[in-house]
Amino acid sequence: MADLGCFADVERLIHRVRTTYGHLDILVNNAATVGQHSAMQSEDGHELTFQVNYLSPALLTAGLFDLLLVARRGRVVNVACDVYRNVTTFDQDSLCDRRYHPAVAYAQSKFALVAHTASLVSACSGTRLAVVCVDPGFTETKLQRQSFGWPGAPVSAAADNVLYAVTKPVNDRGFYVQGKKIVQPASEVLNIPTQRQLDKVTEEVLDMSLPWTATGPLRMGA
Repeated sequence: MADLGCFADVERLIHRVRTTYGHLDILVNNAATVGQHSAMQSEDGHELTFQVNYLSPALLTAGLFDLLLVARRGRVVNVACDVYRNVTTFDQDSLCDRRYHPAVAYAQSKFALVAHTASLVSACSGTRLAVVCVDPGFTETKLQRQSFGWPGAPVSAAADNVLYAVTKPVNDRGFYVQGKKIVQPASEVLNIPTQRQLDKVTEEVLDMSLPWTATGPLRMGA
């Protein structure tokens, strides 16, 4: 268990996993939150929704990346929400200034997660590591009601959709799953300059080099 609103907690989780396992078959980044009427900062100094929904999953993936690469059939599943389509670019400034709106911040965080997934798909091409993004659908949760104000499908249905993303055959052109259907993601998240900008911001915030941005092909372990 880890609080994704605290980088130190995520780093402790990474350490526990690394000292316990020699490889990792599945990583599902499912944690999410939504902000209040005004921007809330994490103890690390970042807008809380963006940290929990994107920055910490990126940190977790980076910290466990080599364990995923050496697995026989490793897989990263990032749980998204189709509301990311409500924004067309990654705008970090909108997370903290007077334009702040919790729904926009949530959409921005999920836009970043989907663009990050698309970047990972390209980086992992030719390796045994598969990367998938899944929108499990509107689900009857506290976050769902707080964010959108209407009831959703049973949690069991969403869990079944995530399980499908964990087990389904994948290919580089079909990484985004809506329910159990492969759909085309928004063109904006496939934009290479957008992905590079996001990687740069992520590296600056996390103060680390992301392993999937390294020059040259990724190499799997023996």
